[in-house]
Amino acid sequence: VVGSTFEYGTSTPTSGGYYKDGQACGVFEEEITAEEAATAIYYGAVVVWYDPEAVTAADLAELVVTVTGYNDGVVLSPQAGLESPIIATSWRRLMTFDGIDGVDEFIGTYRYRGPERGDCPTGA
Repeated sequence: VVGSTFEYGTSTPTSGGYYKDGQACGVFEEEITAEEAATAIYYGAVVVWYDPEAVTAADLAELVVTVTGYNDGVVLSPQAGLESPIIATSWRRLMTFDGIDGVDEFIGTYRYRGPERGDCPTGA
């Protein structure tokens, strides 16, 4: 049920409880919840998180271009206090990045590898 909360053990989940309806994809200016992220990755999306205080303006601009270059299956969300400037997550996968290098490869490798493939409507 949307609005339910689950315990993941990390702020950037790679599996666990999820909502029945898929999370919207796209670029979000406000942080999505761990439950929304878990839902997105369950349905095959890659969620790319960035720490607004740690990521450079150039890397953030390139992240936006990278994410919007995919027509589906990618979420970009800020999250303060990450242990790295950028973290990419997919179903049972997590990789940290100090900059943009490698993020596109992670997306290309792990997008659509969740337990189910669901609709991922364009987000905010």
